[in-house]
Amino acid sequence: MLTRPETPGNTVQYQCIAHNGVGSPATASITVTVLYRAQITVAPINQTVQVGEYASLKCRADGSPAPTITWTLESQESERNVGTGNSLYFDSTRFSDSGWYKCTAENRLGPPVTARAYLDVAESASNLVNAKMTIENEKFDDSLKNRESERYRKLSERVVKVVEELLVNDNNYHGTNVKGFERGSVVVLLVFEFQQIVRIDNVISVLKKAAMDGKLGNFIVDPLSITAVQKDNSTPSPSISTPTVNPYIRTPTDTSSGIFTGSPGSVCEY
Repeated sequence: MLTRPETPGNTVQYQCIAHNGVGSPATASITVTVLYRAQITVAPINQTVQVGEYASLKCRADGSPAPTITWTLESQESERNVGTGNSLYFDSTRFSDSGWYKCTAENRLGPPVTARAYLDVAESASNLVNAKMTIENEKFDDSLKNRESERYRKLSERVVKVVEELLVNDNNYHGTNVKGFERGSVVVLLVFEFQQIVRIDNVISVLKKAAMDGKLGNFIVDPLSITAVQKDNSTPSPSISTPTVNPYIRTPTDTSSGIFTGSPGSVCEY
């Protein structure tokens, strides 16, 4: 009689049992290991981090024998080995760490398999971007000092709406909140939230271009007035209004990356 007991993973055990009715049965077993080529199960993803901050890229692979994983930093001239194992760590990122990193998994079966991700090290980056801009065709009055007033509420809703229309195709965008208004026609203080860290200068550049092209709804905004402001850590973060989720999905290797994340050379069109 030949049986196949359950065994975990990629091994199969066969057992032969011989019995003639006298005494205990005689048994003999053999274990068969099933070999298969390497395959990547978790691919690294594009990341933006602020210079000096911690970062890590992760890559996992399956196969039998267990695959080895190596990391290389790609350049126009060559590739340079930078690590091995499931994770590549950067304790304190430098500008020179920016680039395409390739994870290669291989065992002795079949060709190697690879996955790539871009690490973008920026001078200023965060998933929360505080900014301000001057709306020239609105007038400041005392009602904009009161968060409960009808004008404060309606103007806030209009500002949030034009920003969400501007960023509707960016899957990384999460929401916008109006923190307040100041004098000077109307200066609006904003905080933008993204699901992943973005380059702050990219966010400001996109807003300035939209202002120059007249793509901020009915608002007339001075592009030079759009600047990043330092976050006030003494003030708790306001709740973020979340826009309708856009069905457009991107993958790490998709060349149509988000407006503020992805590989160099990504083009923004509005």
